[in-house]
Amino acid sequence: MLAGDGYTKGHRQLAVRVASHVSVWLLILSSCIGAIARGWLPVGDDAALSARAFQSLSVHPPLVGMLSTAGNAIGVHLYSPGPLQF
Repeated sequence: MLAGDGYTKGHRQLAVRVASHVSVWLLILSSCIGAIARGWLPVGDDAALSARAFQSLSVHPPLVGMLSTAGNAIGVHLYSPGPLQF
């Protein structure tokens, strides 16, 4: 084993890791950019998830989860246990 083998192996592993991250991010970003370019607007559950995800990155993050329909029968607003989806 030569002194430079570990150095080369480390660079190879780093290159594979960086390439995999770049490829995954390119797929995600290209699909997002394509959807926005076609005029995608969130509707229904997608809109609720988008709004709550935006709130989770704000100065006032949500303390409870999504609004639940479980309380409709008794007339009380119920929420999920927490923002675990975000």
